[in-house]
Amino acid sequence: MDDIDGGRMAELDGEAPWTIDALEDSGADGGRGGPDEEARVPVTPDGLETSRNDPEGTEGTGGSGTDPRLDGDSRPVEVTEDPRAEDNPPTGGGGGDRPPGGGPPGGGPPGGGGGDGPPSPNPEPGSPTPESRDGGMGDSQEASVRDILREHRLQPNKIDKVVELLRNHPSRLGSQIADIIIEGRITQVRGFGHIVSDFGSERKFLGISAELRFVDNLIRQGYPPQRLEFGDDGHWGRSHEIPVDEYDVDAQITSPDGDVWSYQIKRTGGEPGVFPSDNALVKNAKGALNQLRELQEIPNLRTFAIMEVNAPQRTLSPEVMRRLESAVSRSGSPLRIYFTDGMLTIPPNTQIYPPK
Repeated sequence: MDDIDGGRMAELDGEAPWTIDALEDSGADGGRGGPDEEARVPVTPDGLETSRNDPEGTEGTGGSGTDPRLDGDSRPVEVTEDPRAEDNPPTGGGGGDRPPGGGPPGGGPPGGGGGDGPPSPNPEPGSPTPESRDGGMGDSQEASVRDILREHRLQPNKIDKVVELLRNHPSRLGSQIADIIIEGRITQVRGFGHIVSDFGSERKFLGISAELRFVDNLIRQGYPPQRLEFGDDGHWGRSHEIPVDEYDVDAQITSPDGDVWSYQIKRTGGEPGVFPSDNALVKNAKGALNQLRELQEIPNLRTFAIMEVNAPQRTLSPEVMRRLESAVSRSGSPLRIYFTDGMLTIPPNTQIYPPK
């Protein structure tokens, strides 16, 4: 999962719903991959990109054929979807708009594009578990975390680094992530040992936290751990002669019919409630989408870009929507952006998660 923070996926503040390690890609790693060096933009210490002129701001529309509706007033962008989409989702890059999990508080109808209604009691299916900035890992959690990391054969110095970050990372996410590890759901997922070995990198902490939250939420929503995987361990590259450094997959679900649904996750954060600049939003979307482009021709593989924005929705200009649609069209992968109070899917009505 890519993350502006140089980590891999999304992150929201403790009270905001997970918006899937979506945006916090400080351009640092966009997950394990991230945008090319020259495409990166300045970031703050927490991984939020600062604004600067986007050299690609004049790109063509790409002809994606999507038509997300923009409100003419000050309300946030909202994708209006057919309530029947759950029963008959389009199958194009993935299908309808109802992922696993609850919907972000305040987001419109389930599977919709957000909204400004009252908070929903449950997060939307598929939206990552909201970040909980309750503080660093405590003494009562440390022993259990150390035992689990030893079981996954992390070296002692790596374990010490992970523990240090869980205790002291300024995001104050350590206690939440420690609980997720201790509860044991994600430890059953293939690739857990590999992803957690990268957890000792402060630069990747927020991104990896988002990936852990994302996969943990999938399990809690009913996806068997045996059908989930962190990353792909270079499998698709080796099988299809694609250089591993040319793509990045953060999480995968194998559907009952054997198709593999793959996700690149990015998050954008900064202070809770602060919406990223237009350029940061678009660049992180492009970063996630570009990391999936090389995988488009592989049979039985579906790819999706997931972004988490640590702020409520706001009106997106037609130009921003055009740039997002163009990026989606060029990459061939659908895009889902989770906000703290809703979501946006391009193309509309695309199914982002497979049947359980």
